[in-house]
Amino acid sequence: MEFDLRIKEFVVMNIDKTNYNIKLNILYRSDYFTFFLIEKGTIRFRLDNASYQVYEGDVFFCPMAETFWVEEISGDYNTKYIFFSLKYISEAGFNYKSAYDLIREPFNVKN
Repeated sequence: MEFDLRIKEFVVMNIDKTNYNIKLNILYRSDYFTFFLIEKGTIRFRLDNASYQVYEGDVFFCPMAETFWVEEISGDYNTKYIFFSLKYISEAGFNYKSAYDLIREPFNVKN
């Protein structure tokens, strides 16, 4: 999945097994914040040594910079992904604070 969130701060994509570009059992790191809604099928993956299996109707959030790998994906897998940039989620109005903000100004983070 190649796109540049410096140009567009969020991207919505429909992804199924045929256009899912991640190989099974290979370690990856997420470059964006991601919500995904499983519209059909299932996927099983690991995030920080915890295994998750998500099913049709499930919604999952993956923070930026998480390491993960996909263990199994069903043949009928179809999911809507929403990728967010750090800038977009920081300015979204629901009080997200990044570790970078805390390091840069530890005593002056807006509440």
